[in-house]
Amino acid sequence: MKKKTKEKLIPDWIIRNLRVHGNCACGYEIVKKLGKEQLIARIKKLGYECSLRIVNDPEEEKHIKRKMKYPPSAYYILDVGKVLILRNE
Repeated sequence: MKKKTKEKLIPDWIIRNLRVHGNCACGYEIVKKLGKEQLIARIKKLGYECSLRIVNDPEEEKHIKRKMKYPPSAYYILDVGKVLILRNE
C-alpha cells in the first residue's frame, strides 16, 4: 500500500494526461488549493514545463459582477511547453 504524503498534491491522472496528450484540464479545486505559481512549479519538478490557461465561461461572465482570481465556473487547462529530462542524483 502506498503512503500518501502532503508533497503528492498533483494527482497521477494530471501527469498521465500531460505525458500522453500534452495538455490537461486540471480543475478548480487543485488550482485553488495550490495557486497558479505553485502548481506550475510542482509540475516542473516532475519534469513538465507548462503554462496554465484560465478560460472563463462566457455565460457566467454575464451574471457575475465581481472579478475573482480563480472563478469556480472557469476551465483550468495546463499546456506543456516542453518536457524536461530529470536525472536522479
